[in-house]
Amino acid sequence: MHKLSRIPAVLLRRFSEAKLARKLPQQRALWESDIAALPPACPLDGTVALVRLDDIGDYLLWRNCLPAYRAFFAGRPLILIGNKVWQPLFETLDAACADRFIPLDKGRYLNDAAYRNAFWAGIRAAGIEQIICPSRTRPLLLDDCIALASGAPVRIAVQNNFPFASWNRISDAVYTRLLPGQEGTHEFYFNRWFTECITGPVTSLPARMSLPVAGEPQPRRIVCFIGASAKSKRWPAGYWIALVRLLSQAGFEPVLSGGPAESELAATISAAVPVTNLTATGSLIQTLELIAGSGALITGDTMAAHAGVGLSVPTIIIANGVNAARFVAYGEAGIQGVSTLYTEAYRNASPARRKRFTAVTKDMLSIRPEQVMQALLSLLTHTRSDVQDPA
Repeated sequence: MHKLSRIPAVLLRRFSEAKLARKLPQQRALWESDIAALPPACPLDGTVALVRLDDIGDYLLWRNCLPAYRAFFAGRPLILIGNKVWQPLFETLDAACADRFIPLDKGRYLNDAAYRNAFWAGIRAAGIEQIICPSRTRPLLLDDCIALASGAPVRIAVQNNFPFASWNRISDAVYTRLLPGQEGTHEFYFNRWFTECITGPVTSLPARMSLPVAGEPQPRRIVCFIGASAKSKRWPAGYWIALVRLLSQAGFEPVLSGGPAESELAATISAAVPVTNLTATGSLIQTLELIAGSGALITGDTMAAHAGVGLSVPTIIIANGVNAARFVAYGEAGIQGVSTLYTEAYRNASPARRKRFTAVTKDMLSIRPEQVMQALLSLLTHTRSDVQDPA
């Protein structure tokens, strides 16, 4: 029955995407006209800029490549144009890898013309000679427009991979050097590959991503990160409540974590079952410290999943399957200590459909709390000898 009931939701999602496919290039053309009105560029010899505007999880998957860029461009001014949301993480862990950080408030950039034009003017004035956009999927209004605004004579990226060929043609035309697309590889390995296309072979690149963050060890504590950016990635409150009960009954100490957007969900869960609620408290670094010291992490497909892997904490990912091979298929990519649970709709999809899988909110109902608990106990048995099965 669910297979039939999800068809209207999938069709509605695809209709919205098709509508956007027609509208976005028109907006891009208008923005290119504004960029063309900027003062002439005056590139400074040797100045290099990296553009990384995606969200926290994407930065976690990429940040281990930064030292390779810093070493390769040693002696040359290196600018990182990045998303404001992960600026505190960069400044705490990676500030030595760039001479200058230019933060972008994506919300203001997309909705405030004055802010956007001032940002472009600042990029044009930075004197960038070479700009590198290492993201595998570049939104038409972000990386590409900033590369154009820079006026850099050398602009490098990879072939874009949107499902709309017209978008990819518009995007790829911006760059003077275009690397071939990479299908089927996990994002961490893609980032390593792209880096070495720029720098040459780098022996210092780690075999798996790592985060130099530590926390007070509490092996019985299980962090339940309840947030997710998209509605179709969110596990329902009733399932979190049931899982918290199972964890407590097994002798674990569940802790809720997430951002301000999850405050209401966390209140619903904590009103139904005794649990420590740390949602929307502390900084990003403090959240990483909480995860680092815990016995395990249970999370949706969000930044916490990549943080858990980077911190080498046993991690259970509850995933809807969208872009799974790129982001959450850690086991298939040979990275241990992670168990990814997929929805029934994704598991039943053909390999061809999985590449462009469309998820709907109800899909997440097929991942049951008992299944998550069983996966957790199995993972702990195989990864941490100091945390034994309480049963």
